[in-house]
Amino acid sequence: MRAVDDDPTEIARLLSENRENLAGTLRFFGQWFGRAYDNLHRMTKVTTDREDLVISFDDSEILRVTGPSGLELAFRPNGEQSRQPPLLTIRRASRVHWEFAKYGPETPRRRFYIDYRPEGARMNVETNINWFRLDGSATSKAAAVELY
Repeated sequence: MRAVDDDPTEIARLLSENRENLAGTLRFFGQWFGRAYDNLHRMTKVTTDREDLVISFDDSEILRVTGPSGLELAFRPNGEQSRQPPLLTIRRASRVHWEFAKYGPETPRRRFYIDYRPEGARMNVETNINWFRLDGSATSKAAAVELY
């Protein structure tokens, strides 16, 4: 496991260098996106925008992490998927915004988001998802982003 500086530009550089090894299931503040280990998200591009780390994934998914800190990377032989430890952990962030398209042809009406903002011990979660209800498991005590 490797911990790095909290500078978004440095984080982006390290993730860009290793993005071929970083694919898996995502969890935000302890809440899985979809069912645990049910999706495989592959990084395609990593950039910064001011204090934001911006990670693009296949299938037009975009993860925007504001004020990322506490990055940890762990590598597995042959890129195998495993439940422990996460490949990528970002311990803290002031905001995590996940944007994705519902399965099928991409149109503006099929773009959805989940926006997480920790406010002290409370977690503020907003979404435009209209086909299911988030389970309320997101907590500011969990890591901001984990990729398994």
